[in-house]
Amino acid sequence: MNRSDLFSALRDAAEPVPSRVHTGSAQAMADRITATAPSPVARESAAGSAVTRPSSVRRARLALAAGVVAVAAAGATIAVPHLGAEPAFASWTPAPAPLPAADATAIVDECVPAAGYSLDEARAGRVIGETRGDYAYLSVITDRWIVACFRAADGAVLSPSQFEAPVTAAELGRTGVEMQAWPQFQADDGYARLMTGRVGSDVTAVTITVTGAESRTVQASLQDGYFLAWYPEGADESSTNSTALTLTLTDGTTIPSISARDLHDAPRLG
Repeated sequence: MNRSDLFSALRDAAEPVPSRVHTGSAQAMADRITATAPSPVARESAAGSAVTRPSSVRRARLALAAGVVAVAAAGATIAVPHLGAEPAFASWTPAPAPLPAADATAIVDECVPAAGYSLDEARAGRVIGETRGDYAYLSVITDRWIVACFRAADGAVLSPSQFEAPVTAAELGRTGVEMQAWPQFQADDGYARLMTGRVGSDVTAVTITVTGAESRTVQASLQDGYFLAWYPEGADESSTNSTALTLTLTDGTTIPSISARDLHDAPRLG
């Protein structure tokens, strides 16, 4: 398959995605794929529930026979070239640690232009970041768009999800929550799930509970009303896991068992 054939396959296989959710262009993806040694076996990854807001659509899914296998909207799977075995994210931790400012700047400078957005606009916004073991994850937040950026242990920087037209703080109220990204993606370390969102003014903590073959409890980073977290997730777990959020409020009470899939369909306004 040459570059032209691959670009045509990307274009023809793509399904519509909501205007608020974006992935890289087919040509840019074709450039990355053809610059990478092909994988001997093409594998299609399971995906989470489709984004249905503002209009109901099916997830975009591409099956290719070269390195990259699936490309989808936030909440679905983003696969990048992966050769050989799938080691676990061995150094991952359920509780986050701070991301140094210099690291955040370097990630933003690489990730935001690659996602097709303005660095000037990014620098005028805010960055929420964290580390878990050898991995860094951050969200670049502006009034118009949000870009999720992930740095793998080998230093590779990915932008698995971009989100536009977030709801306002007034709409979220005191106890609301909006899911702004929830993609599963693949890196050389294995498969993982990213989560990014915004909560109401009375929320002081966000805890994520994943129930399934590899159950886990994850403490999200929370700053200025924005939260983010990520966790390892097997390729096949996305269709069987049950994921829920618990919000802790300023008075010490909690709002438990908020379905991540439901949030991915529509925000919970408080």
